[in-house]
Amino acid sequence: MSDPVDFDIIEQHKENIEPQKDGRSASALKGILQVPKTELKKQQLDERREIEKQLELLDELDDPIQPFLDYIDWSIKNFPSGRSVESGLLPLLERCTSHFKDDVVYKNDPRFLKVWLQYVKYSENPRDIFVYLARKEIGRQLALYYEEYANYYEGIGRDDQATLVYEEGIRQEARPLTRLQRRFNEFHERKMKRPTISHVSGSPVFPTRTALALKSGTSVPVFQDDKRPIPQNKIDIFNDEEESTDLRTGGWDRIQTEQLRNKENKMSAISWAGETLPQDTPVTKKKFTPKVAVFKDTDTLHQQVYKIIEVPGKKPEKIDLNFDLLYQGEEEYCLQEVLAMMRGAYTKPQSAELTPSLENVSVSLVKADKQRENNETIHLNPLNNLKRRASPTATLYTKEANDEVYSMFNRGSKTVKSDNYEDDELIYDDLTEQITRPVLNDLTERVDQKKRKLEEENENLGAIIQKKCIVAPADEKLKVALLSELNPSLNSYRGFFQYPKTMNMCNTLKKSLNIKQSRHVFVEFEGTGDPYNLKTLLGEGGFASVYLAESMTGEIKAIKCQKPSSAWEFYILTQIHKRLEGDQVLESIVVPDELHYYDDESYLIIDYIEKGTVLDIVNLYRAAGKPVDEVLVVFITCELLKVLESIHGVGIMHGDLKADNCMLRFGSSHDNVDAKSWKDRGIKLIDFGRSIDMTLFPKNVEFKCNWKTDSQDCPEMRNKETWTFQADYFGIAAIIHTMLYGTFIETKFDGTKYVLASPIKRYWKQELWNPLFDFLMNSKSYGTLPLTNVLKSHRQRLESWIEDNDQSLVSILKYVKDGLK
Repeated sequence: MSDPVDFDIIEQHKENIEPQKDGRSASALKGILQVPKTELKKQQLDERREIEKQLELLDELDDPIQPFLDYIDWSIKNFPSGRSVESGLLPLLERCTSHFKDDVVYKNDPRFLKVWLQYVKYSENPRDIFVYLARKEIGRQLALYYEEYANYYEGIGRDDQATLVYEEGIRQEARPLTRLQRRFNEFHERKMKRPTISHVSGSPVFPTRTALALKSGTSVPVFQDDKRPIPQNKIDIFNDEEESTDLRTGGWDRIQTEQLRNKENKMSAISWAGETLPQDTPVTKKKFTPKVAVFKDTDTLHQQVYKIIEVPGKKPEKIDLNFDLLYQGEEEYCLQEVLAMMRGAYTKPQSAELTPSLENVSVSLVKADKQRENNETIHLNPLNNLKRRASPTATLYTKEANDEVYSMFNRGSKTVKSDNYEDDELIYDDLTEQITRPVLNDLTERVDQKKRKLEEENENLGAIIQKKCIVAPADEKLKVALLSELNPSLNSYRGFFQYPKTMNMCNTLKKSLNIKQSRHVFVEFEGTGDPYNLKTLLGEGGFASVYLAESMTGEIKAIKCQKPSSAWEFYILTQIHKRLEGDQVLESIVVPDELHYYDDESYLIIDYIEKGTVLDIVNLYRAAGKPVDEVLVVFITCELLKVLESIHGVGIMHGDLKADNCMLRFGSSHDNVDAKSWKDRGIKLIDFGRSIDMTLFPKNVEFKCNWKTDSQDCPEMRNKETWTFQADYFGIAAIIHTMLYGTFIETKFDGTKYVLASPIKRYWKQELWNPLFDFLMNSKSYGTLPLTNVLKSHRQRLESWIEDNDQSLVSILKYVKDGLK
């Protein structure tokens, strides 16, 4: 017989012990309360680590919920205070319920339902949880669900709703039915003893239909209980009723964690370093300050564009002209010279001491009717590649001034016959000559010289390809040689503009956007004359930077600045849209508008896709503490397979498929389209810089990569073997793996084929994923590539499955669209 327990120890801590329905072990409580806190924390931390290790092996267990149940029991026994930060009980309950909420095996398991009921105890809105369980059909066949749900309504004085709950449970023949009927009779006796109170009819107890088999996203009418249970929190946390109402009527396809539900009510933790505590100060009379501060344009106040001339004995004279624009440094400029510099047409030889920092940037001060703003205009058409002064120049930009500039370019300047102006006259004569003379001969000469040089460097290129049939597709010399042999030539392509000169403006653009005083940075290409306002830098890689830009017509575009210049991506995109003309799949491929090609760098203008990438979807779900919905993964996979079928069918390989090269498109009327209309929803593939046009090579060609590979590349690339369409097939496998697992793909060779390092989880659609992954990772063993028919068969199987889940897909896409705003 065990020794009696000294209850004096427990008595001292009784306020910190949460009562349990089944009671607590007095000896266990004594053992915990007697151990010193430091030693107890270390012991609990070690035990928690061991339990967490067991949770990593869930996929190998026959009953994977049991480790969670043991973990919950351990938390309750070791932390008598119940829900606390140290115990981590609430996050643990959320992990367990979220992990098995869609598992059919546990939907009517009493153990899983008890976990939910434990979670309900800590919820501020128990009805929300019960309605969610009804929608997910959890506990549908268990009497315990209906008993607890009815007890909740009875506790807040809603006897009519409690009656409906009991009657529904009996109609469903929930087990044990005898106990449920007895509890209903006991409730009825208690109800008869209470005075009758008339209540206004509230919302339905269950979602829309009395049966619990509701699967659609029909909205639920909402009512506000006149009585609510006493909150479990020590401090009543504010909840926005309007927001919660919108969530409750949205369909209850998901339930957020407590941390996300109450994120607006908590202040983010910040470091105390550098913070100053308010000190007691003597009371002083406050100065009168207006309740509404008057706006002051500080930028305009600091920009003096006039000069005050004071002469003794005379009235001060104000001249509305910024003299700093005419007298820059030690040299004087006339108004025509300032206007010419603003237009990028000033060709006077500059001093050799100037440093090439931001010489090609000219700042113009635009004078509007009621406001002024700084506009930084970067002209991409310098004449003779001359360097300008680093200091900004300015002009008063009006219609008259604009006409003056253009008239200056079309006629010789009227000068006084004087020795002092001979130099200026020569400047403008030269300017007129340079602008009006044709440049076609110079362009032809440069192209011919460059072509002859390429022919010398690649003299035996065709013979090498025919003989070895092994090519490095990323070789820039190879791409230039292939483009030079095109018939019709690239110069005949719509939107292609070539300039026989160097530009060296990529770094200047980046620096200009970093200047805080520059509100606007404009770029203008002389081939079209269309200016673009650069907004921000979207991203950059080793050889290219992508900017968000707005045209003068208000269209939002993306400008890809690449150094050294390359026309390959423009060629690939143009060929895809030409070969697939009229095909609906082109909605999933980015459109090339223009390519401005210089000797040293190129500027590709393409559509800007507002929404994020597949990688952004994974991060969105990860922030919510859950994996990507499988139906969404299936939908995106179908879109990817559809695009690959089409471009492979016309001889184009993407070559760089990954999650951040797959954008999302939702269309402008996503919320109003029919559930089976997917034309305006799907993906948009970008970054075709490593694409391959198979029609430019012999049929027996194979490729070998000359870049550093990683786990995202196909096994043939990593093993230094030859490959063709395997690159795209494995790229799709990598994207699917990222969506399902939330991590980059890892594979292993089992002796006969490549398999995933982590097998497909049992609660996923293994009959869909296993054969698809096997084909994508081992495509060469299936036959001669490309195997578009195999891709099509897998896509059709996925589409047939998704037809049964399209209603839930609509709400999931809306959730993603709203989350990526």
